[in-house]
Amino acid sequence: MAADNVFGRRVRYPGTLGTAVVKVFGKTAANTGATEKRLKAFGNGIQRHCLIF
Repeated sequence: MAADNVFGRRVRYPGTLGTAVVKVFGKTAANTGATEKRLKAFGNGIQRHCLIF
């Protein structure tokens, strides 16, 4: 994408998928992907998965 812009080819930045990780009291939680709010705005269905170790 950067090289395209350097050489004059205009490309649109589509955005990124967010990732977050947090550790509290020895437990770690993480998520990646689009937010629920963003998916609903685009009319996409959502799925939630929870893994507990």
